[in-house]
Amino acid sequence: MIVADATWVVALRDPGDRHHQEALAINRDIGGEDALLHSATLAECLVAPARLGVLEAAAEALRASFVIASGVSQK
Repeated sequence: MIVADATWVVALRDPGDRHHQEALAINRDIGGEDALLHSATLAECLVAPARLGVLEAAAEALRASFVIASGVSQK
């Protein structure tokens, strides 16, 4: 499982980001492997969409694309 960083997720979703092409290449390289997005990282990735008024759509897209971890250990 891959643990996603906000920098990669933002670059992956924003064609205008200077790291977009690299993010796409990484996405291709990991293929069908699950990518985990910590809930704190999810929140970080949603700052710009919230400012742009597209929070719900962006949150839905990220939840559909990543395994979301709450950070709370399940014993």
